[in-house]
Amino acid sequence: MSGEVGALVPGRECGACAMCCKVYPIDWLDKPKPAGKWCHHCVPGTGCRIWQDIPKQCGDYYCHWRRNAQLGDAWRPDRAGFLINQNAPHMPYEVIVDTGKPDAWRKEPYYTQLKRAALVAIGEKKAVLLIIGMRQWVMLPDEEVPIPPDKIDGDLRIYQEPAHTGGKWRVEFLGKPQPA
Repeated sequence: MSGEVGALVPGRECGACAMCCKVYPIDWLDKPKPAGKWCHHCVPGTGCRIWQDIPKQCGDYYCHWRRNAQLGDAWRPDRAGFLINQNAPHMPYEVIVDTGKPDAWRKEPYYTQLKRAALVAIGEKKAVLLIIGMRQWVMLPDEEVPIPPDKIDGDLRIYQEPAHTGGKWRVEFLGKPQPA
């Protein structure tokens, strides 16, 4: 998943994909919506009915597929059943899964590549978070670890046990960051 995430990939368009209009909670519209439900302005498979008057927050959003040329057409969110997001270069990658297809990320070619990406992210001092509805996991190279609800949005530390004890990957939840 690493690669240039700033600029949009030339020629890559959302097209009929509107997965972001389903997986995210949206509170800036005339009728707020929860995560996992289609926005009332969205026509699945077609797009936004109010595209000419789209709110700035919607118009400014582009998923990782639009920003990363390494992700092929199979990774377009409506085809994959999930979208990948990274809010800032220092932030974790988020794999936000369509609640109607909760196992989509486990299918190939996604699963193997997401596991590889988890290992790369650890090397970059980042994490890959798996988000399905209100539940979240940290994706490690060898397993997914549920994030306790009171630790969501908190800091974490990922480390590997010494080889002589099995070399298993572990995550330690450190709690919420303290305000500056």
